[in-house]
This record gives sequence, C-alpha cells and structure tokens, in this order.
Amino acid sequence: MATILSVAGTIMMVYVGGWLLFVSPLLSLYQHFMDHSLTGRLLLVDLIKIFFAATAGGAIWCIFDIAAGYFRDDKGDAPWPKEREKQETSERKNKNI
Repeated sequence: MATILSVAGTIMMVYVGGWLLFVSPLLSLYQHFMDHSLTGRLLLVDLIKIFFAATAGGAIWCIFDIAAGYFRDDKGDAPWPKEREKQETSERKNKNI
C-alpha cells in the first residue's frame, strides 16, 4: 500500500505541478503571444499558475508521502524505538549482567 501511495503521489505531483500548472500555462502563453491575443489578465493568471507550480506539486507529494508513511513497515523516524530494537537492547543488557 505504501508503494502504491508513493507512486500515485509522484504521478499526481508531476501531472498537477508539472503539466497543469507549469507546462500548460507556458504553452498557452506562447500560443496567445503568437496569435497576438495575449491579454493582461491571461498573462497574470498564467504567471500565478507557473509561480505556484512547484509549491502545489510539493504539497501533493508530501500529502501522499505522509499517507504512505502509515503503511510502511520501517518506522525509522518514529519517536519511540522499534520493538525489535527494544528486544535487542534488553538482550544485550541481560548478557552484560
């Protein structure tokens, strides 16, 4: 499940942040410029989309990565030690006694 969420997050990040908010507005600006139909409002809206493309893509990826973190086996960044580490530590203490 974690792998599926990670892959889905990456695909959504590339699609929304890369295509919808970056490449598509660039193509739109170019097309309107070549047709001599570029307006100030269109320019402003497309520049805002381009400006927020990385932020939106990163936010989407973070949300999916957080969701995938709930399904990962390795809780490496958890504030408490893993059960296996607890057992190994207690075994080492018992051997030293």
